[in-house]
Amino acid sequence: MKKQYRKAIDEYAKAIKLNPKDALAFYQQGICYEMLGDAYSDKAVERYSAAIKINPADASYYYRRASVQYELKKYAAAINDYTKVISLNPANAKAQYLSSIYFRGKSKYFMNNLSAACDDFKKAANAGYAAGKKDYESYCTVAAKAGNDIPDDPANVQQQREAVLGTIEYDAKGYPDPAGLELIERVAGLLKKQPAGKIKLSASFESPEEQKQLQAFTNIVVNLFAKNGVNVKTQIVQQLSQVNLQAQQSANAPAGKTRALQVIGINLGEEPKQSKY
Repeated sequence: MKKQYRKAIDEYAKAIKLNPKDALAFYQQGICYEMLGDAYSDKAVERYSAAIKINPADASYYYRRASVQYELKKYAAAINDYTKVISLNPANAKAQYLSSIYFRGKSKYFMNNLSAACDDFKKAANAGYAAGKKDYESYCTVAAKAGNDIPDDPANVQQQREAVLGTIEYDAKGYPDPAGLELIERVAGLLKKQPAGKIKLSASFESPEEQKQLQAFTNIVVNLFAKNGVNVKTQIVQQLSQVNLQAQQSANAPAGKTRALQVIGINLGEEPKQSKY
């Protein structure tokens, strides 16, 4: 069977040579690489990305790339692609659309963003997606939370030791500034030496547009921690919350744009200084 997939890849390569703008040929190559196994996952992502560059309006291309990213545990990238599938909302691919909502929720869950994950599980469940209903009942209901088997259960908050480690500000392009990059590197070193420790990335937003920008920035930060060797699935918690603008204005507090993430250590000690003696 693998021999057939390799042969198909060669045939699609010939088609691409004749027409470098053949998005479908790139897409079919990606599927063949997927079928060859995990060792070819990066090749599959590469081919799907090429198809997307040529035809960014086809939801199937994003969906397949998201599926590979999910299997590779590149959850932030998977979230971005599943979100794109949902926004394109292909009328002839309802199953693909609902699956994207569910697996976007799973990706958020694995990144310890439980609140956002539950929102997606609920949407999938309400649309009749069985796996979404099961996960919503398992992780998001009052009964599930009482079981203390989910990230950051409120029952455990009193036992956690928290300390603000700093803030990561982002520039106009949505990337951490130099001081933020230094903080990421320092905190990543602490997390690697203290596997039981965690950090919380906390920030607030006022509008859906700010929420979108803030989540995109948070995904970048999480990916940078991952590149620094941090287990982002178990050691990073996201806490992005909406500000009550009316209450804020009544208190005469400045609104302002959120342009930073606060980094809070949870049961995480600073590196002890070395003695000269």
